[in-house]
Amino acid sequence: MDIQRDCSRLFSSDLYRSLLESSQKIVLRMRPDGRILYINPFALEFFGYDERTIVGQSIYETLLPTGSQGDPLYDDLIGRMASDPAAYLHHVNQNRRRDGSLVWVAWTNLPVFDSHGQVQEILSTGTEITELVEAQNRYQVICEHTGQAMALVDASTTILMVNRRFETLTGYRKEEIEGRRSWTEFVVPEDRDRMLDYARRRLADDPNVPPQYQFRLKTRSGQWRHILINLSRIPGTDQTICALLDITDRVQIEQDLELQKAYFEAIYQNSPDAVALLDPQDHIVSINKTFTRLFQYEPHEAVGRPINDLVTDDSIKAHAEDLSRQALQGIPFEVEAKRKRKDGTSVEVAIVASPIRLEGRLVGIYAAYRDIRRRKEAERALREMDAKYRSIVDHSNDAIFVLQDGFFRFWNPRFRLWAGYTDEEISQLPAERFVHPEDRSFVFEYHRRRLAGEPHVPSSYRFRALTKDGSVLWIHINAIVVDWDGRPATINFARDFTREKELESQLMQAQKMEAVGTLAGGIAHDFNNLLQSIQGYTELMLLNKDPDHPDRRRIQRILEGVQRGSELARQILTFSRKLESNPKPLNLNEEILKLKPLLDRTIPKMFEIRLDLDPQAPTIQADAPQIAQMVMNLVVNAKDVMPEGGRLIIATQAVLETSQLPPSLKPGKYVQLSVEDTGPGIPLEVQDKIFEPFFTTKPVGRGTGLGLAMVYGIVQNHGGTIFCDSEPGRGARFRIYFPATSETPQEVGSRDEPKPAARRTGTVLLVDDEEPTREIGSEMLEHCGHKVFTAGNGEEALELYRQQGHQIDVVILDWIMPGMGGQKCMEKLLALDPDARIIIASGFSPTEGPPELVRAQAFDFIAKPYPIQQLLDIIDRALDRPVSGP
Repeated sequence: MDIQRDCSRLFSSDLYRSLLESSQKIVLRMRPDGRILYINPFALEFFGYDERTIVGQSIYETLLPTGSQGDPLYDDLIGRMASDPAAYLHHVNQNRRRDGSLVWVAWTNLPVFDSHGQVQEILSTGTEITELVEAQNRYQVICEHTGQAMALVDASTTILMVNRRFETLTGYRKEEIEGRRSWTEFVVPEDRDRMLDYARRRLADDPNVPPQYQFRLKTRSGQWRHILINLSRIPGTDQTICALLDITDRVQIEQDLELQKAYFEAIYQNSPDAVALLDPQDHIVSINKTFTRLFQYEPHEAVGRPINDLVTDDSIKAHAEDLSRQALQGIPFEVEAKRKRKDGTSVEVAIVASPIRLEGRLVGIYAAYRDIRRRKEAERALREMDAKYRSIVDHSNDAIFVLQDGFFRFWNPRFRLWAGYTDEEISQLPAERFVHPEDRSFVFEYHRRRLAGEPHVPSSYRFRALTKDGSVLWIHINAIVVDWDGRPATINFARDFTREKELESQLMQAQKMEAVGTLAGGIAHDFNNLLQSIQGYTELMLLNKDPDHPDRRRIQRILEGVQRGSELARQILTFSRKLESNPKPLNLNEEILKLKPLLDRTIPKMFEIRLDLDPQAPTIQADAPQIAQMVMNLVVNAKDVMPEGGRLIIATQAVLETSQLPPSLKPGKYVQLSVEDTGPGIPLEVQDKIFEPFFTTKPVGRGTGLGLAMVYGIVQNHGGTIFCDSEPGRGARFRIYFPATSETPQEVGSRDEPKPAARRTGTVLLVDDEEPTREIGSEMLEHCGHKVFTAGNGEEALELYRQQGHQIDVVILDWIMPGMGGQKCMEKLLALDPDARIIIASGFSPTEGPPELVRAQAFDFIAKPYPIQQLLDIIDRALDRPVSGP
């Protein structure tokens, strides 16, 4: 093409050419292939060229640093202009002068289209910003070390600079953002107009534009993040510094709180109970709709008035005020009573009152009134029916009972005799407790289907029942669906045929298996009781020995043996009863070294197991058996994918610098445990699923898919994080990060020796059916300054508490005792004294001992065998707990 002819056609207007010739900005015009058609005098002087040597040359060979075609910016420039011809395209680029020096230039490009809509030429104007870029580079160091995502934006909305946190937040790399993207691309459409308006007003120096506000940011993956942005304009420029803080979690919490408020209001206003919220002076703060319907008071009539002025009269006011005083002391209650309505009529209600506390301080009372008139009428009708049929039912040879909502509503003496429970216990225990666990599913499925009216449900069948003492009865039952108190239920006629069933060989085998399970639990319980006596007497001997006495080392060895025996019992219960987690300060290296011999015996010899343990690895807080199980699962998983053998590397490493951590972890000190194999690796398409329960790539029958799911669960329970690094053909490495702790692992046998006395002293009631346990416990506690009462069973303990309860501070209650067991004894003790401080002691594990609901009523639980210092510490805490008062 004739360059001079092109220039003549381009500058047909002398005025237009004069403006370009006199402009103090860089101006050039080029073909889509990069050939320069025109360059103004300012640009010639700036780049060090003359018109003759540069016009007609390629921009790649003259002005770009690369010196050849292939610059990624200019390679896609034409396509981007063609896709959006109505917009200017801004970018910042480094350019080369004739002498080889490099300068930064901010360019604005305008495409010129031919009659066919193709880009024919590009007009580019530029401004040198080298000093600005260098200044930005200096400040970028600061930006990179701030805790927030930072961005520098110009008036055209182009992002000039971002820090690494901005990359992490958006998912884009700096090279994809700086000079190439507008900040509007990161804003969700619904927020974009508002932010553009703010930007225009800020450039116009509008003082009312907020310097801080929220918006929603769209990441590369399409996620929306809630952002709090702070903006500060650089004086003398049109550039703005933006600091972005991700507040997505905070926004979610606020939304959850609002949702919870809405849930509470819906539940409160639509509750079937009449509810009143009271202040600490027993005045009404709020009532719900049901309260208005039941007691006939509108909110404006009730709010601010004492509750008893509204719903009681003189005949019942004294009792009602006694209950109010109890509630205001923080003591909840449930009672049935009569209350007065606005029209003067009375209504029978069940009242539930519970204190409302905020940070331990009583701020109000929740009072709920349930209309029980219908229930009372039904009870009266039931009593009339009982009078008619009681004689027949009571003398039946079959057990007869009514089952409704999973509980027994009626039963005859024969059923009570079979079950072995009192009437009170039967009324409170769920029906499933009377059915053998292996039969519960089909028994209650039949019951459900029968109540639903499904056809072909057998009304007569056999199952195994459990009595209070654990005996198994084989029952033949006939069930009939009836209406009981206005709701469906079943009347059941049951006949015991256990004697006949005992003649069958299958039952004999089942009884043997049941005996094995019972024996295991009984042995563990008795073994722990035995160890308790040994440990107590040994600790007592240790108290009487001087520090340099030659017998102290022998006594310490006895205590070590007791501890090992306790661990052995715990391991048995762990395998059979699934003990709860017991985290302690742990040296991960030592645990792996302990596990190595087991791995050597378990893993075939064609596998090489290497250990690479960092001696500087700090302590972690963990449960040793669970850590062993986790490592074992990972090793077995690696072994299974290498049928021909291979190498396994188990390594630990101290991670003490934040820069060494994956971005997803919080700053802090960690210990990294890694298990690496030389197997075939994990396919990319399944790597996201390997920790899912029941997901496995093994053939049917070769794997359950629970191994890695259990590993993941153990890691999560320990507050850790797990990563999997794998490529097909290059093996797999599992990296686990555990938070480090400053605590020191307690060596076996290095426990603190029993102190000569507790910090505080009091009066202790020790209840245990084992005489040696009572003897040594009493002797140790008295030696430490406590006064001790002892009882060999629950009945004796109750009698002692009735006589001496005013001076008994703490009760140590054995959970498993003949006659009245620990649970029943504790219930009766709390009935005598709701403030009784009860410490449950048991040779069973926590999960096999008292249930969570019962343990919540006790002060604490201690598992046998326990060191005396542990018991003394619990007693000290119990003595420190104040009682609620009369």
